[in-house]
Amino acid sequence: MNDMGAIPAALENLKTITHVGEVEVLEVIDMANGLKGLLPTSGIYMQLANGKIIVRPSGTEPKLKAYIELIVPVTNNSVTTDSLPDNSVTNNSETNYFDAKQLLETQAEQLKVEIRKTLGV
Repeated sequence: MNDMGAIPAALENLKTITHVGEVEVLEVIDMANGLKGLLPTSGIYMQLANGKIIVRPSGTEPKLKAYIELIVPVTNNSVTTDSLPDNSVTNNSETNYFDAKQLLETQAEQLKVEIRKTLGV
């Protein structure tokens, strides 16, 4: 994004997002109104089934930054993958840490690509 003036419109477009690629967005919060007890700031918070995405403008450059956090529960040295998208796991609902880490890294990369498409960058 080379134009600081395009940033507010890009953030406005995210307010109505329902999916990032194939991943459903469960909730969208405009951070200008505050977020979970935090002070208001410019940005959009998107809640996913297994994580969240925060998109906010850089304070010094004409660009948007996306922060992606994905979570998978761990129980008894195995990882429960039920919260991951259906297309990211096999029929097994438990897997080891390293397999789950790889799945989450792959999902994060896919989300990065889809966020860029959505923002038009």
